Amino acid sequence: MPEPVLELSGVGKQFGAVVALDAVSLAVQRGELLAVVGPSGCGKSTMLRAVAGLLAIDAGTICAGGREVAGPRTFVPPERRDVGVVFQDLALFPHLDVADNVAFGLRRRAGGGRRKRVAEVLELVGLAGLGQRFAHELSGGEQQRVALARALAPDPAVVLLDEPFSHLDRNLRTLVREHTVDVLHAAGATGVFVTHDQEEALAAGDRVAVLRQGRIEQVAVPEEVFHSPASRFVATFLGEADFLPGEHYGKHAHTLFGALPVTAFGSGPCEVMVRPHEVSIEPDDASSTVVTRTEFRGALVLHHVRLADGSTLRGVRPHTAPLAVGTHVIVHPLVDHPLAVFAA
Repeated sequence: MPEPVLELSGVGKQFGAVVALDAVSLAVQRGELLAVVGPSGCGKSTMLRAVAGLLAIDAGTICAGGREVAGPRTFVPPERRDVGVVFQDLALFPHLDVADNVAFGLRRRAGGGRRKRVAEVLELVGLAGLGQRFAHELSGGEQQRVALARALAPDPAVVLLDEPFSHLDRNLRTLVREHTVDVLHAAGATGVFVTHDQEEALAAGDRVAVLRQGRIEQVAVPEEVFHSPASRFVATFLGEADFLPGEHYGKHAHTLFGALPVTAFGSGPCEVMVRPHEVSIEPDDASSTVVTRTEFRGALVLHHVRLADGSTLRGVRPHTAPLAVGTHVIVHPLVDHPLAVFAA
């Protein structure tokens, strides 16, 4: 395997008694976009700032572009790290026009080469012809593209994006996110972006790293972290999940719904993860299972049902076939694939 463009090994950072990063290790390959997701205070922005050189680490090493930039005896300043950053507040210079904002990191290039590179990245981000405008004359999405162009202009080894779409409304955020991902891939850039939005991480990341209390719980492709979470926390953070108590026997778990196929061998008490889209709900007057709550979600309606043992399970039905609260139903997990399982 080729050497990663960005590598963190045992990185630690404390603020007084608070451990912000606890032995964090991960590697990002060339051309990969890694999404870092986790709840507020989990350490994701601290990790990004440490990679950018905006704060020193207390333990471990950080290598970017094939060289150590932070370690026990190393601290390369931010401007020499070959790292581009798109900040949460974008940090555009209001007194400079678009072209000068983008050219800010190209001061060492000759004038002709600098102008050529500015034109190239503005074309790449879809802002060709807008170089003479100022930030206040642009929409929020256009400002975000200027910030991305500025980060890409020096052709850095790694581009870091810190909650880059949080200042946009939801519909625009989706469009700008899709455009940003396309631009990063078109540029062949290696990127790390921090987000608290689980859907955003799953949709945009080539891989997803889930952080909790300064530790990495799992790093994997989006499909794996969603369908085969490494922990109960990952399961509940990346989507809605219910857990059926059961007894683990080999590759099956015996539950209220009989033997269900699961993703791992094991034995003993367990919990089987079931997401709402993995549950079938049909009306049945003879059943003691009852719909207790519904939530309209556009194309789908989420149904909360109370099972015979008093526990609750959630499932979805099309918006054209919702079931009213109080309806007696029969439910069962869909078992066309193994379900994630955790020791109880």
